Amino acid sequence: MSFLTHVRVLFLLLLTSLSFPALSDPVSGLTCGIYQEPRSQIRVLNHELLQQSFATETALHQYRLAGSKLKRVTLGELVDTTMEVSADGKTITDPMFKVNYVLKEEQPCLTNLPPPKTEIGKTCWNDLLACKKRLYEVDTAQLKQLCEDHIDSACSRWEARTSAEKSGQSPLASIAGIPAAPVQEYTDIMATVCRSGISAKLCTEAAKAQWRSGQYLAARDLLQVACTAPINDGSSCQKVANLASLTEQDIASPVSGIPVGAFALRETGDPDITFAEDGRVNMRGIAPVNAQEEKGIIRIGHNKGGAFAFRRAGNDKLIGLDFWNQLTVYHLRHDTK
Repeated sequence: MSFLTHVRVLFLLLLTSLSFPALSDPVSGLTCGIYQEPRSQIRVLNHELLQQSFATETALHQYRLAGSKLKRVTLGELVDTTMEVSADGKTITDPMFKVNYVLKEEQPCLTNLPPPKTEIGKTCWNDLLACKKRLYEVDTAQLKQLCEDHIDSACSRWEARTSAEKSGQSPLASIAGIPAAPVQEYTDIMATVCRSGISAKLCTEAAKAQWRSGQYLAARDLLQVACTAPINDGSSCQKVANLASLTEQDIASPVSGIPVGAFALRETGDPDITFAEDGRVNMRGIAPVNAQEEKGIIRIGHNKGGAFAFRRAGNDKLIGLDFWNQLTVYHLRHDTK
């Protein structure tokens, strides 16, 4: 082959590689920002994480591109799904529900989660589906390590495991309807994971751990972190506003006896609970009942077979203690009759 023929062949090869890049990689990558369809949206956070949001539910996913396939796994439940991505990266198609998410708004990419520090954490992040199976096999110490490495589903399993092993109890846990306090190590680790993460949902779980331990102001601090987290729906900001006026003095000044008057959530202002002088209670959503006091805790029975539970903080606040009223303070309305 002559020298000129060599040159022509090299030139054609170079021209082909420049003209047809899509043949080797059909997807150019996803753009950080909001992809929408009429009833839900996908927010691509960075090259590894995305968030899918519906009207009442939000889930954080790890994702990877394999050609035109978008393979993703939820961090909460470690459930995997596959979607399709257009060649220009502007459309994500859900083949199961036959909907197209179209890029509507580009946004700056967020900083990724801190890299895992433990060997089991590194292994899990490399293959979350294999990690799901391991969660049933690992010991308590390894569940803790996975939680610290931001495997969200490991945190709830770790809490359940430690509660079963050590039976962490709050001073109020003997009163039916009040969730027991988690062990202190879980409470401390969750606070650290919250502050180093990006999800308001995880920070809210960390705040609940503090609340159940009676650390109401520490819980409010973590809700403030949730409020400013890159991934949040605004609900944690409303909770911070509700708790804004709670003070150490309120918490240190419990008052006995059933109160009299109308109490409301600070963010709405509308009366939610009204106590009559005879202890009769009108509470939004339930029929009038008589309030009871047990060990300084006010109980209001409801139609689910249990009771709402509150403790008084000063003369004008009620701190919610039951499952439904965690992270909530009711304030005495002085402008109602």
